[in-house]
Amino acid sequence: MRDEHQGQKPQERFEGSAGLIHLDQVAGELLELADTAASGRASRTLYRYGPVTVAMFAFRTGGELPAHAADAVVTIQCLRGRVQVSAGDDLFDVAVHGLTRLAPRQVHAVRAESASVILVHIAGQRA
Repeated sequence: MRDEHQGQKPQERFEGSAGLIHLDQVAGELLELADTAASGRASRTLYRYGPVTVAMFAFRTGGELPAHAADAVVTIQCLRGRVQVSAGDDLFDVAVHGLTRLAPRQVHAVRAESASVILVHIAGQRA
């Protein structure tokens, strides 16, 4: 199965009123990139329309996304592996089928406990 938009620039991937994204295929590609990235992570914006963004992040074990915040509601869904999401004084252990929700402007960070893939939805203005 081939993603209909594989290899295209974001503005080309987002064209049209409907589309299909093969999440497992994108996850595999990003895990390969994360394995050799200095940061230990790789990402791709899968869709953006107005105030809504859907992105996928892949991490090798120990890879991190440093503390940051968005002026938007954020959800982080674990598709593979296990990540820890820190948000203020809270630390969430998020495994496959787990979903973390964050209020706008909540500072948070992500750390992979194993090779992991997360799907991130951002709804609202971005900081």
